[in-house]
Amino acid sequence: HDYVGLLVTKDLMIADPDDEMRLGDFIPIFHRKVESFFRDTKLVDALNAFKKGGTHMGLVRETRTEDPSNPRFEIVGLVTLEDIMEEIIQAEIVDETDVYVDVDKGIRVCDGREKDHINLGVFDPVWKTRKERLSEDEIGAVAAHLRRIAFAHDSDMSLSMQALKWLIATSTVHTQQRVTALGNEVPEKEDWLYQFGHLTEACTLVLQGRLAIVVG
Repeated sequence: HDYVGLLVTKDLMIADPDDEMRLGDFIPIFHRKVESFFRDTKLVDALNAFKKGGTHMGLVRETRTEDPSNPRFEIVGLVTLEDIMEEIIQAEIVDETDVYVDVDKGIRVCDGREKDHINLGVFDPVWKTRKERLSEDEIGAVAAHLRRIAFAHDSDMSLSMQALKWLIATSTVHTQQRVTALGNEVPEKEDWLYQFGHLTEACTLVLQGRLAIVVG
């Protein structure tokens, strides 16, 4: 009954399911936070907390004192900035992604959107749609990941976050599709990134997908 951490879809852009990384490994990278409220917190106070810009999501807690020697907080609900605005204006805020006007009462939006198919492409990294450019959030995510695993301040290759972000922002993002036919053990030349004995001045970071290493 306690809050551990918050992740959003784009935080997992650097994750490969085959690596079997745990969600807990990502939480300290992004340090996303939520506000904390109580049942008797006034709407205006919650709104002012959200206006600080840190987050638009809050957890509602209440104090449990069944055991006087060990009082604790228990999470009893979730509230967002949109919830508070709806209460203030006394109307449902229906945006372009909503299917229901009122989820609790099962009242659906009847303007045709209920027949639309969900475009799962919204979960693709931004660089897939912006062509060779990372968003600020993606740059921050990659920089935090690299600093944690390779360029920490106590390592032999220490780099500041500012330096890492600059290097990533000025790098080229390339989407490469496999050319070699499946089952063919000899890769086509277009699929080679590096070859033994061939000098290179490029370093490659794989954002999504996988590579194969040919040995022997």
